[in-house]
Amino acid sequence: MNRLSFHLQLGLVSIAGSLTGLVLNGAWWWLVLVSIGALYVSIVSARTYRQAFWLGTLFGTTKLLVVLIWGFNTFPISWLGDFPAAAAISLIITYWLIAAMSIGMATGLAALFIKRLPSGWWVPAVAAIILTVSESFGALLYSIVFSGPGSYLQAYFSFGYAGYALAMDNYFIALAQLGGV
Repeated sequence: MNRLSFHLQLGLVSIAGSLTGLVLNGAWWWLVLVSIGALYVSIVSARTYRQAFWLGTLFGTTKLLVVLIWGFNTFPISWLGDFPAAAAISLIITYWLIAAMSIGMATGLAALFIKRLPSGWWVPAVAAIILTVSESFGALLYSIVFSGPGSYLQAYFSFGYAGYALAMDNYFIALAQLGGV
């Protein structure tokens, strides 16, 4: 397979991750499959494992940055106290970035596993399974990063799961009974 330049791959996975976040719950759900295909091509054409990790992390992070944009609706966060607007926005941005990066790193780890797979006709199917499992692992990472008194370690933060996009199709929704989204 011809190798794409790393800068082109970075741009490709940034666009693909953002596109995935944008179309997760809409009529254009099928573009998620195109975006994940672009991620797969970038991973297998990466020159090093490090590049594959960062490509996966960038995809996952940009996807979650788009998906978690609703977090800005929490402004002015008055339930935390009386903050100046700049401080409140800084807190929201900090949470937004840390949440997206903690979940996105799981996609980076999945990319490492995918890059390590030997070549074969079955690799795309195994890669899809690895990416699906990484979404749950990302939710667990999120839980670890934001753990505190009274919290539990769990993998229930399901914002951004690609399976939600597939639920828009009658045929794919039937598959969700086998393993969830």
